Amino acid sequence: METRYTLLWTVFLTFTITSLVFVSLRVYSRLRITKIFLLEDYLIVLAQMYLTALCALSLYAFQFGGAIHNAPVSTLSPRLKYGYIMSIVYLSTLWIIKISILLFYRRLSPARSFHIMCYIMVGFVSAYSLAATLSYTLICHPVQYQWLGSATGTCGSYEATYYSAAAFNIISDFIMLILPMPIVLRVRLPTRKKIGLAVIFLIGGVAAIASVVRLYMVHQFIAATDQSWYGSNLPMWSLIECSLGIISSSIPAIRPLVVHIYYKVTKQQPPGTTHSFHDAYLTGTYLPEDTRNTFTAGARARRARDSLDTFEEEVGDSFHNNATGFLGGEQKTPYDDQIVKTTHVTLHYGDHEDSSVKDEK
Repeated sequence: METRYTLLWTVFLTFTITSLVFVSLRVYSRLRITKIFLLEDYLIVLAQMYLTALCALSLYAFQFGGAIHNAPVSTLSPRLKYGYIMSIVYLSTLWIIKISILLFYRRLSPARSFHIMCYIMVGFVSAYSLAATLSYTLICHPVQYQWLGSATGTCGSYEATYYSAAAFNIISDFIMLILPMPIVLRVRLPTRKKIGLAVIFLIGGVAAIASVVRLYMVHQFIAATDQSWYGSNLPMWSLIECSLGIISSSIPAIRPLVVHIYYKVTKQQPPGTTHSFHDAYLTGTYLPEDTRNTFTAGARARRARDSLDTFEEEVGDSFHNNATGFLGGEQKTPYDDQIVKTTHVTLHYGDHEDSSVKDEK
């Protein structure tokens, strides 16, 4: 009898373990190198937990004939039950990943208009994700009628639920891929950093393509008579899509760790300072020249400062190379309270001056 167990186990374990490695490196980089753990990091850790649950549920469900041709009717009920649970876990995982990415996007620019676009996307993603999850959860009345077909009950249109959720997911994928492009394209960066950015967007693009492939698999599954065979494609591509999203969103946070290891191994001094590694990589930014070296201050100044410092560590040391005309003077923000950076990196927030930085003046 032809089966797909070997293929499915290989794909599921490979992508789940790979994303787990990236998340682990991200957590280590945040806690040991940049020494700050942001909301998007908590969300990615949560997404990895959901992804691991999706992997475990899928592999367990395959024992009920989910990877063979024309599985016995006796296995239909448990397959449908686990498929119901996996769909909810998949939708929740994607929702968390996208919110995490959009929270990271906020730190690409201090521009209010860009922040508004990010928040609009957060609302859009949350709205369709919640609607899709509720639609699928409550598509049958009673709920157990989904896997207990012999009971009395009714169900809505599976086709409409599947296709609408997949369509909104694809639309949001490509919007999120395009959203930071205007900011990134205006920045002058060395070739190696452009290559790094290209890799991040390439993986994000592959994740978006995976969502398109999954939509085709949904169509194939709905039209198939041998649903036990073609149905195994859905959890496989769902997991691939989520795994690639986690990996691409973790790369920027891992960069400080990679740079730290590089300078440890080569015993070179990080450029731009004679102080510690952490101080050296409070420079670089992807921000355009007209907005570089400014950031929102005010009541949340310390958190804003830490967030900016962490972002700058993630993207490298381009500030000293590209900030001609900005070094040596105050950079005004549109806010009453300010964070000021000079060549000695002095930070002010509210009426307080950071003593740790003051000592380095």
